[in-house]
Amino acid sequence: MGFEISDEKVAEEMREMDAQISDYINERLSICDISQMDNTAGRNKMKRELLTGINELLKKGIVEKIYFTEFVIQ
Repeated sequence: MGFEISDEKVAEEMREMDAQISDYINERLSICDISQMDNTAGRNKMKRELLTGINELLKKGIVEKIYFTEFVIQ
């Protein structure tokens, strides 16, 4: 997963909060139904949900975009 961020302060905060952010992402993806992720609309919805949740964790700025760099459905 890749992130487009607003500035270096956000990158630093994300490194400091790596465990919390990873946990949030894993929890959110684990409750997602596979059928929601097998099309572009579903993946875009998930990106928006992840973006909102991650930005709620951050205090020094925001993540502007999320990119799925690899995608495996099992």
